[in-house]
Amino acid sequence: MPELTRFYGKDLQMKKKYLIVLGSVLFVFIILLVLFQNYRNPHDIDRILEVFNSTPKTYTIQQAKKDGFVDLSGVQNTKNDTVERFLNNTSENRWDVLRIVREIDNGLFITIYINDNNANIIRSYLYDVYQQRLRINHFSQNYYDVINNDLCEIWLENIKNPFYPYSPEEEDLILADEILYIYHHVTTS
Repeated sequence: MPELTRFYGKDLQMKKKYLIVLGSVLFVFIILLVLFQNYRNPHDIDRILEVFNSTPKTYTIQQAKKDGFVDLSGVQNTKNDTVERFLNNTSENRWDVLRIVREIDNGLFITIYINDNNANIIRSYLYDVYQQRLRINHFSQNYYDVINNDLCEIWLENIKNPFYPYSPEEEDLILADEILYIYHHVTTS
């Protein structure tokens, strides 16, 4: 009888050790899973921006739409669901990408906005298709709307780039907010 107690006692101790090890491994796995979901490899951004390397000067707005870009040329008739989803994800500090195209003054412009939840900023990559030039900017994750008559303008708040030398005369230019899009705002009375 004492041998059985000793045997079951050791077995119980082994089971406890096994459960502790299993619990520890599961805990580490959950932590790694959470970290992996929140971490975005910089190569993801490079992959997203590859479109600029392959965009010819003959690229059209129709091709951009086929490639998944949202056309925000001019005033939109209603709120854009894709833009609103991006803004909601920005408010909730979730990684998201908004790809838009605009035709302005006979020029075609592609903009990719990346809500970088690790840096708490919106990265903006504006590409002039015809000039083949890229302009990079950063915005805070804050945005606001301005309602004028029946139009609603959605603006992104700019943030100061501490590495960009500027004079006080240039401050308004550098810190200017940027309009994301305009849509017809219907008021109910």
